[in-house]
Formats: sequence, C-alpha cells, structure tokens
Amino acid sequence: MQPLDKTLRAKLERTIKTARDIAEDAARAALEQLGVGEPNAFAHLSEPERQLRRELRIHGRQLGDSLNGGKTQSMDRLVEEVAYEHWHRMLFARFLAENNLLMYPDPDAPVAVTLEECEDLAPDEGAANGWELASRYAARMLPQIFRFDSPVFQLTLPPEHQHRLERLLADLSLEVFTASDSLGWVYQFWQAKKKKEFNASEVKIGARELPSVTQLFTEPYMVSFLLDNSLGAWWAAHRLSEHDCQTATSEEELRRKAAIPGVPLDYLRFVQPDEGSWAPAAGTFESWPDHLSELKTLDPCCGSGGHGHGADDDYPGVDGKLWRLQKVQSCREMGECPALGPGVKGQGNDAHRLLGIVGPVAQPHPRGTGDLGFAKEFLDEIRS
Repeated sequence: MQPLDKTLRAKLERTIKTARDIAEDAARAALEQLGVGEPNAFAHLSEPERQLRRELRIHGRQLGDSLNGGKTQSMDRLVEEVAYEHWHRMLFARFLAENNLLMYPDPDAPVAVTLEECEDLAPDEGAANGWELASRYAARMLPQIFRFDSPVFQLTLPPEHQHRLERLLADLSLEVFTASDSLGWVYQFWQAKKKKEFNASEVKIGARELPSVTQLFTEPYMVSFLLDNSLGAWWAAHRLSEHDCQTATSEEELRRKAAIPGVPLDYLRFVQPDEGSWAPAAGTFESWPDHLSELKTLDPCCGSGGHGHGADDDYPGVDGKLWRLQKVQSCREMGECPALGPGVKGQGNDAHRLLGIVGPVAQPHPRGTGDLGFAKEFLDEIRS
C-alpha cells in the first residue's frame, strides 16, 4: 500500500470538511424535529418517537450536554456524536468494501459483498438503499466502534442531507480507500474546522478543545522514524552480533544486516563511541522483554492509530509464529492489546481498529509475499 497522492489527499480533505458540515446540519435538524432540546415532548410524537427522544436526551447528557435550569437541554455534543457516527459508519463501510472485507452476515457461509451488491440486496433486507445496508454490515463487523444499541442509529437523517453525504462518498476514487495513510488523514481533516475555531477563540484548552487542537495525524515517515528507533533498535540489539557492531564500517551496513524483508529499518540510527563499536543511537532497551509476545505498547495520544498499527504491522517478531500469533490476537481484540491507545472520544482507536481489519489483508505480508493463509485465518476471526 502506498501513501495517498497529494491531489487525492486534497480532494479527500475537501470532502471530509464538507461532510462534517452537512452531517452536523443533518443531525441538528433530525434532533430538532424530535424536540430533543425542548423541555417537553411535542404533542404529535408517537410513543416510539417519545422513547427515542428520551434516550437521546440521556445520551446527550452522558456526552456532556447541559440541562439548563432543568428545562432546555443543549445539543452540541450530541450533534457532533450523531454526525460522526452516521458519516463514519458509511465511510468505514466503503473502506471495508473496497478491500473486499465487507461481509454478508450469513451464519453458515459469510461472503464478501460489494457496494453494488448491497444496492441489489437492500430491498430484501429492509434497507432504504445500498449505503444503508452496507453501513449495517460494517457496524456488525465493528461493534467496538459502532454500538448496535446506540440511540444515535435509531435517528434517521433528513433525506436531502443523507443523499448529499452519499454523493460525497461515492465521488471519492478507489485509490483513497486502498492507500496506506487515508484513515489518518480522515481523522485530521474531520477535526480541522474545530481546531481552527478553537485556536481563533484563544480560549484556555480544556477537555472540550483538546482533541481538535492536539491530536493530528502523524505521517508515515514520522511513524517509521519513531518505531525504527524504538522497536527497531530493540530488534537490532537481538539480531546483530558483537562482531557485526565492531567490524561494520557504516550505519547503512548495520541497517542492512538488521533488516528483514518488508522491514528495511531505513530510519534506524547508530552511533560509534570512542571504543569503536557501533550501537543503536536510541539504546538497546535492555529492560524490555526478550520476546514480542510479552511486549505491550502504549501510544499516549493515539491521534489516528498510526503508531499502534505500525507497531502491529511492521515488526513481525523473532519468528513467523510469533508474528502470526500477535496478528490474530489483534484481530480478536481490535486494537486493545498488544497495542494500546487512549484516544479522545475513542476516534483514534476507531481508526486503529479499522486499520486492524483492512491492514493485514490489504497490505503485503511483511516478508514481502502475500500471506493468504493468514488472510483466511483473519476472515475466519471476523466472521465468527
């Protein structure tokens, strides 16, 4: 997988920024139609609508919306939540579909389906169209991102807004969904408008402002530098012999000896102290475990999940069995172990968890060849 071309990245940025505006307008309109912010329910609401209104008000207060004087309830947090969930459920559905990973939930023989096939299946499945059905399938596959019982998904966005969101998503090219860094850019672009607003306001940065102004996408070369000089340095210390470190004539020679297919360690740096023996510039991390199966990593920001995914994907471990074990474990636990990241509002971990599905099957095997056996194991995991 290659990084996203600059022209496509610019189009993706425009699309995501426009999508957030449309999605938030749609969310606010739908919530206002139910009177979620009003002190009393509208007389014309049916009992199911009244129940949904109550659930949404409770959910809004859980997110941090205030109940002013015990009457009118603010909806800013809830609007953001509804917009984020509805747009990203569609977006992640297309990521899965374009990587042949959107699964029809047949209990006996799950099979990958395309967006076109979802369109054909929609009437029989009781969905308004293919996008709605694809979003349902994606939500079933990603329960830690999209809660099945969330009242947010019981809310229907106005059709004029929904159609605009669908057109925006359909207009993005296939390359956007197969590039290695698209998900990270999606996260940053979604936050861009709020970041600009908060910075212009010059307010004190608190929990409300923190995600937008601090959590930015880390580009692949930065991730590689940090990983190569941490996990890579640890790996080099185990792989290189004392003779290698004493007789090498350059850093490049040591990088070639430490590298394995698919993990070139291009950014790993070495230093040569006075005694003449080379050592990793970042140290050898002697206190770390001897086996990767015992190692846990923590990304303290987890802006887009790039560090966690890079650690999972780029360092296969001492042998193939260990790499395979860790990958299957990450499939089961979807970003919670062995790579951990707190994120903010869970959105960084959302990207990490989706990368955990798309990355292993869509990307080449770290040893340089496609690992179809692992892909089959992975599909069996997400189908079960």
